Amino acid sequence: MQGLPGATGPAGPTGPAGADSTVPGPTGPSTVVYTAGGADTAINSVTDVTIATRDVTGVAAGDKLLVEAWFTVLNNSTATRVVTLTLDFDGLFANLITTGALATSATLIHPIRMRAVLDVRASNLCYGMVEAKGYTAAGIASGADPAMLATSLDTISWATSTSDATGTVTVSLKVKSANATATQTLRLHYFTVEKVTPTA
Repeated sequence: MQGLPGATGPAGPTGPAGADSTVPGPTGPSTVVYTAGGADTAINSVTDVTIATRDVTGVAAGDKLLVEAWFTVLNNSTATRVVTLTLDFDGLFANLITTGALATSATLIHPIRMRAVLDVRASNLCYGMVEAKGYTAAGIASGADPAMLATSLDTISWATSTSDATGTVTVSLKVKSANATATQTLRLHYFTVEKVTPTA
């Protein structure tokens, strides 16, 4: 004769919560609109040399354009040289960043990283910030182990404009030297432009 069923046991622990549907998955659209390939460019010019440029379309109020560039400068022109760096947004700002007097050498290199943001608030208001960071003006050898020094090249600037930065914005990295004597070479390793639209 079959017995009666036993009492139901206590409920088990609650399982883990499901994924947050508000977080974009790994297959979501990329914010990167342009990445330049590496190249060497002569910069022994007293007028701007365009290293990389890109038209970013569909820029709307609220969008942010983020730019990052990594490059090195070789100054083998027999004398120190001051170099002017510009991350330009459609000619809206004239934030020119000048280096120290970069030492001349056939082997010592001047590594530099630049970053910038264009904050488009409205069709008649935008803000920009540009940062440049490098080693000392003395240069550095391949594989060297540098210390963090007070004399490291590092600066940041900002600007604002009432011009219309919506629609298409041309983003350019431009470089020039204070002297046109060869050899002065910029070696671009990384240049990326992103367009970010803030979430609600």
